[in-house]
Amino acid sequence: MAVAAPLALAPVPLWLALMLLSLLSLLSLLSLLSLLSLLSLLSLLSLLSLLLLLSLLSLVLLSL
Repeated sequence: MAVAAPLALAPVPLWLALMLLSLLSLLSLLSLLSLLSLLSLLSLLSLLSLLLLLSLLSLVLLSL
């Protein structure tokens, strides 16, 4: 009987806890994806700046 009483009260908080947990995991996944996209954007920008620097260097070397 002592086990049946918490089980009778459990479905609503358990359901709510699972919903909150899924929402939290979704938010953490979204933040991770945004962080990864930011990192890829930064690496893309650094690659573009490196290419620009190399092209400028080659232009300077060609003009000499």
